[in-house]
Amino acid sequence: MSAILNALKQSTELSSVIGDVERDTLPLAVTGLSGVHKAVLIGASAEAAGRRAVIICEEEKSALKLSEDLNALFGGAHFVPSKDFSPAGTEARSRDYEHRRLGALAKICEKEYRFVVLCVESAAQLTIPKAELKTRSFSVRRGLDMKQSELIEKLIRAGYTRSEMVDGVGQFSHRGEIVDFFPPQSEHPVRADFWGDTIEALYTFSVQDQRRNESIRSIKIVPVLETLFESGEAFCEIAEKYLKKISRTKNEKAKASIRRDIDRAQGGVIPSNLDRYLPIAYEKTQSIFDYCKGDLLYFCESAKAERRLKDHTKLFAEDLKYLVENGVLAKGTDKFYLSYAEFTTKIEESKAIYLDSLPRGSYPVPLKGLYSIAAHNLPLWNGQMAQLEEDAATVRASGAHCAVLAGTAKNAKAVYND
Repeated sequence: MSAILNALKQSTELSSVIGDVERDTLPLAVTGLSGVHKAVLIGASAEAAGRRAVIICEEEKSALKLSEDLNALFGGAHFVPSKDFSPAGTEARSRDYEHRRLGALAKICEKEYRFVVLCVESAAQLTIPKAELKTRSFSVRRGLDMKQSELIEKLIRAGYTRSEMVDGVGQFSHRGEIVDFFPPQSEHPVRADFWGDTIEALYTFSVQDQRRNESIRSIKIVPVLETLFESGEAFCEIAEKYLKKISRTKNEKAKASIRRDIDRAQGGVIPSNLDRYLPIAYEKTQSIFDYCKGDLLYFCESAKAERRLKDHTKLFAEDLKYLVENGVLAKGTDKFYLSYAEFTTKIEESKAIYLDSLPRGSYPVPLKGLYSIAAHNLPLWNGQMAQLEEDAATVRASGAHCAVLAGTAKNAKAVYND
């Protein structure tokens, strides 16, 4: 049991909340909590229950801050940003957020996480199915027998693009006995040095000067696009089937646009606007709820989040209408998010733990517990022990429990001794 969990169990109210989570007496709601209080309660209750957790916040800024707090207190938190869908397509747009999403989703597939933190829009976004992401991911290691052509084929299948020199995520290059590539979850690109059909050495290198950094034993290579097809031929086949499906519709612009993409693919050029084909690329797209089945679900500032999702859904629907009218999309290729009704159903099925700073007038589901916690933030500490002692004494005098968290073990020992 961590020191934080042990300390929280000294409080009757917090101990009751943690006990309900541990016994799966859910859904429940807790009010009166602000930023760091939520992180403390989430981490401690998930630890007590022995389960991983998904935390949905009302906005991306809050999700990022909560992820940082959870990492500082417990570790193992992964932030999943929302992706800006671009069905119209543009070569110049950045895919940084998509790469960060895929890096986090890969960690989830491997169960290398304790907490997944994301905003409500990101939680509602549809993406590559979990099984597909696993299938297109692979590992390479020093001493592995693998032909260079096989590695290149797998990189292309995972959405990597060939480049003369690797200077960004999602690129690969090949010269002589060397294959360079840059996976989305890696801080630096990786170089595989071959001796015949064996990877003799693996090491990271600098983008700036292309010089070797450090040797590594192995690395996991994950896809760099959420919309992937097995090959150009596979894309053409799926697109042709969809064309037949919409052949009787009046959207001639959309049909002409799809035919142009088919022609490009037949000529060996994969369309740049693959985002538009996400709804038909897979038998069924999935969301974070499918990736994290069985995990605890915490819904922060739920009323604000629900309103935000309603507004976002309305605005996105207007964008989709424009894209359909202009032939960028057609009916059946315009499903990129869970609907508001689908999202709320997922929340209900997950037996969420609602964490709100202020009480709600009502909750969308019958609760098995409703708690109000009087949690307060103390002023920033100026480093003087006199102020810390005064603040702690004030808290103790009110009958509350006080926990002092230091940044390092060394600092904690120094404060304790003082």
